[in-house]
Amino acid sequence: MRKFKNPFAINENKEVIYIKNGDIDNKDKYKKCYCPTCGEKLFPRMGEKNTWHFSHSNNKECNGNFETSLHMYAKEVIRKNNKILLPELRVFEYLDFNKMDTAFIQDLHKWEYENQERISSQIFINENVYTYKWIENEIKINNFVPDCIVEIGGKKLAIEIFVTHAVDKDKEKKVKQSNIDMIEIDLKDIAEKMQDKEFD
Repeated sequence: MRKFKNPFAINENKEVIYIKNGDIDNKDKYKKCYCPTCGEKLFPRMGEKNTWHFSHSNNKECNGNFETSLHMYAKEVIRKNNKILLPELRVFEYLDFNKMDTAFIQDLHKWEYENQERISSQIFINENVYTYKWIENEIKINNFVPDCIVEIGGKKLAIEIFVTHAVDKDKEKKVKQSNIDMIEIDLKDIAEKMQDKEFD
């Protein structure tokens, strides 16, 4: 497996930060940072040849450093923001996945964005940017623990972040039994792109 240059670290305020390539004005904020996986001090590598990144002393190997850090950073982004782009979802896809009674579609108003119009009875939600309220990371719901929980229009939405492990059948079953909606954000292919100096 390829060893990726890791642009993530934990700062003194215990926040996950991202070292932005060429961010000369903020060089100092990258100096007192630690590894999210092992807790050791990290050193910013801010040269001209490679994309900026953090490394351990003597380039020590740290298992899962990049994947763990990306997963943590994604949760931090969700916590700090309040908008998310959700794809279009058609009624039959939703009902087929959740094995729910069609009477559930009468509750569509819980999902609808305040300026969104219903285009068709076949559309459960339109692709749209939805405003959400962040509730909590890693909180247990019945028998499973999603990465994040947010609230949209008074309805809870669980969020899973896929970096190395997708939601398996067992967790999927628990989600269905819990009567909560869930999305999975797929970041498995972003690792390669983040090694590019032009990545933003």
